[in-house]
Order: sequence, then C-alpha cells, then structure tokens
Amino acid sequence: MDAARLLGIYWPLLALTMVKCEQWKSHCSYCSQLRRYPACFAMSSVSKNFERKRKAFTGVKNMTLITPSKWLADLTRQSFLKEYPVEVHYNTIDTSIFKPTPSDFRERYGLKDKFIVLGVANVWEDRKGLFDFYKLAQMLDDRYAIVLVGLSEKQNKDLPKNIKGIQRTNSLQELAAIYTAADVLVNPSVEETFGMTPVEEQACGTPSIVYEDTACEEVALQNGNTVVPQDVNALYEAITGYKFNGGVANNTCRCKIICIPRTNSPQELAAIYTAADVFANPTYEDNYPTVNLEAHACGTRVVTYDTGGSRETIKVGIK
Repeated sequence: MDAARLLGIYWPLLALTMVKCEQWKSHCSYCSQLRRYPACFAMSSVSKNFERKRKAFTGVKNMTLITPSKWLADLTRQSFLKEYPVEVHYNTIDTSIFKPTPSDFRERYGLKDKFIVLGVANVWEDRKGLFDFYKLAQMLDDRYAIVLVGLSEKQNKDLPKNIKGIQRTNSLQELAAIYTAADVLVNPSVEETFGMTPVEEQACGTPSIVYEDTACEEVALQNGNTVVPQDVNALYEAITGYKFNGGVANNTCRCKIICIPRTNSPQELAAIYTAADVFANPTYEDNYPTVNLEAHACGTRVVTYDTGGSRETIKVGIK
C-alpha cells in the first residue's frame, strides 16, 4: 500500500468541545476528564501517554487519515497529525431500513395528540445533552412530549414525569418507526464526530434540530434542517417554532423520499411521469437529458439546472 489509512485515532480531539480544552493541540498535562474514555488512572501518566501516542502516530510514513466529517478533519489539521493528508468520507446508512415507517407508536405510548420531541443516543450522558432535555421538560407545556431512546434502566427510573423513556432497541425497524412517529428530533450533543441519528431520522422524513460547532451541523445544513447555538433556550425557540410557524418548516422537512427500483417498462415510466406534479432533474453533467423530454411529453412540469444540454431541452418547449 502507498498509504496507511487509519480510523479512530482522534482520542484527544473530542475532549475539547464539552470542557473547552485545547491542550491536545500541543501537549496534554492536567486533564479534567481523567476518568473518561480513554481512562487514565494517574495524572502523572497523562503527559507520558500523550507523548507515546504522538511518537507512535507521527512515526508512520505515507499515512492518510480518514475522518467522517469536515469538522473532525479541521480539528485534525490543528493537532500533531497536521502534517498528514486528511480525507473526509461520510458515514452512510441503509435507506432500505431508514425510511418513512408508519406504526402505532403514538397510540401504544399514549402520545396521539402530542408534539413529539425525540432524542436518540447509544449512551445518554451530559455530553450527549441529557440534562438539556431535563431543562426542556421544565420549559415545554403539556402539548409536547419528550421521548428519549437509549436510556439505561436506572436513567429510566429517574426521569422527570413528562419525559417518556425507552431503553435501547436492537431493532433498526423499530427505531425507524420511532423516528417516523416523531415531529422533530433534537440532538443537543456537544461532542459528535458525525452524528448518525440526524441522518437516520431525516431519511425517515422527520426534521432535526442540532447544536452548532459539532459535525452534526454539517449533516443538518446539507438537508435544510435547523442548527442553533449551544443553549437550551435556543432549542426551546426552535422547537416551538416548528410547532407554531404554520407548519411551513415542518411540512417542508417532512417531504418523503420513496425509492423505486429501475424499470424496463416504458409504459410504467410514462405512468410515473404522469402521476408526478413536477419532475426535478438536478444534473450537473448531461449531454441532452431525454428524461426532461419524456416528462414534458407526459404533461409534467420540469425543473432542471442550467447545465450541459438541459437548456436546449427547455428551448424545445419545456417550462
């Protein structure tokens, strides 16, 4: 191999976001997160561990670093790894599972008429925003219901009465149904290298609200969702805005994506063109997109980018 590709070596970088520590840029000494992952049991070992890891990683030649977000790539370029090339490869999800999934979730949990504010995490702790949900529970009235998925048994017992707790589920289909049932997903995490939950719930047709200054921000902004400052009052304003803005943002974000396998039947394709209200073709390169002509011939309005031969298809009568 010309290059060694490494994942998951960003152990010092994530400490900064919650406690605002920047020692990782030069040299770790006193650590306010001594017992957090990766745990260190003696303050005297912090500096030694940092130097051992610096020596190990910077001793590798022809290494390319892979990060799951631009946010983490930018942090990497500020660390002792800055001399190495960095590539961003986003994580992906299975859209055959994470898609709009109707269920009786609201009825089962007595939430039929509630505006559901959903939170999902593999492990719930302060850096994931658990206590921000506790604060939101005091701020939101009884028209809202906060649902948290992934809680431990102990956390479930200690929840405020207006938060519905669900322990971790190993069923992705059940998780997709919960995403679909919610009105909005809130991810108040302050340490996130990518943020799978906003991607999963967006694929299920539910909008999201995330904190800025983590990788969740770039995930949310790419899909027209809401990014707010790391403040619970900003979360509150965004949540109530979704409910009481006349449904504009909510309906926009809840547009569904239905995936249809390729068809070899021109008749079936013509029927699909005809059933649509508008045909969108956001192509960046196309010699002469016949799909525009086909949709127009079936009586469907076409919206396309001014690229390649698309302009010529407009000239022949497409509006």
